[in-house]
Amino acid sequence: MAASSSSSSSGSMGSRVAIDAFNAACKRLEKKGNVTSEDIVELESLRKGIATIFEREITTLRGTAGAGTTGAEGRIQSKIKDRDTELTKSDRAIEGFQKRIQSVVTRATGAGAGTGAEAAAGGPAAGAGTGARARATGAGTEAEPGAREIGAEYTGSEDLDFQIFSEYLSHSEVSKSARTSKGTRTIAHQIIITKLNSLREISPDEIREYAKLLSTDFKGVLEHCIHVTHLDFNIASNPRMEEAMTAELPDLESISFNSGLSFSTTVLTAFLTQHPQVRSLTLRGSSCRNEDLLAIADARPELTSIDCSGNWVGNYGMTGIATYCKDLTFLAVNDCRTISGPGIADIAMGCPKLTTLEARSCDSLTDDDMPAVAEHCRNLTSLDVSYCRNISDVGLARIAAGCPELHSLNVMGCEQISEDGIAAFVALRPNVIISR
Repeated sequence: MAASSSSSSSGSMGSRVAIDAFNAACKRLEKKGNVTSEDIVELESLRKGIATIFEREITTLRGTAGAGTTGAEGRIQSKIKDRDTELTKSDRAIEGFQKRIQSVVTRATGAGAGTGAEAAAGGPAAGAGTGARARATGAGTEAEPGAREIGAEYTGSEDLDFQIFSEYLSHSEVSKSARTSKGTRTIAHQIIITKLNSLREISPDEIREYAKLLSTDFKGVLEHCIHVTHLDFNIASNPRMEEAMTAELPDLESISFNSGLSFSTTVLTAFLTQHPQVRSLTLRGSSCRNEDLLAIADARPELTSIDCSGNWVGNYGMTGIATYCKDLTFLAVNDCRTISGPGIADIAMGCPKLTTLEARSCDSLTDDDMPAVAEHCRNLTSLDVSYCRNISDVGLARIAAGCPELHSLNVMGCEQISEDGIAAFVALRPNVIISR
């Protein structure tokens, strides 16, 4: 109920205006239907204004009484009565609107009886540490009679339910509602899906958790991740990730396989073909073989970044990449110990846009393989040949003679490179940062 206007003849213009403003706000909310915590804040502010104006008027009257004005005390008592009456009415009006919000939270979460309407509104009257979230986590999760089944249409009157859940409930609270309260699953699921729609990255463990909450498979989760740009197919810890490789992810730019299990090249190439916007592929420690690299490069020549570190790939795989991936800018073959000069030479000559080459612990590389890199990798800015134990001062000098755009060189663990070799390199290329 809206607070009514006072009919007391002692009411001044100031308090009358404040009361009218409060009543107008109440009438507007009655017509609005859906009341939010912001509306309660507005009413609380208007109510405070009424109290302030009344106190000012009472103070003025008391000053008059102190001057000995006849009848002033009677006017003071009348004004105090008017104040108490109007504030009581406004408190009841605010409480009524707060209960409308409280009823939504109680229905949505199965919470028991509250300890005051203010906390449901989350407004100033809630007190420190309170708010609708504290209400929503009350005891009890039983669904009310007639609650909809999961997947029923989400419309109309439940917009306010969704708003309150989204604004006040934490992820864990929404998750609890999704698991335990049949009557709130549709709303909780909608909140989860809305969150999935906004994610840019998602981990395998998160996918597994969301799959449980939504009672779906991994593919069902990913189909809501319309803005995810990177996906980690960590099949070793989540075997079900392979089922997700049929999902459509329109914003996906990079994918990675960081596991110890083999994967289906047919499935992967089909996934890459389905997602032509993907430019970066990581196959670190994924049991990738030469024929896999060849099939992938053939299917997706648009790839600009490939990391196949830690796999048993060799020169044949490098030839496949060099043949098809002409726009490659990043290549990592760390710990691929069978890659040698011919493979690196094919990459240097076949991938002219290459800017980063990581070949850490490639024991088969020698000084004789460096001229191809120096001569053909004209755009190379970063080179990592750390722990390539067969590269010496001779190979370092050959690198110094080429690679005009080189800014970073890592030769850590190259035992045959001496301080004199480093000094000679720095003399020729003083702007290159060397990791030694």
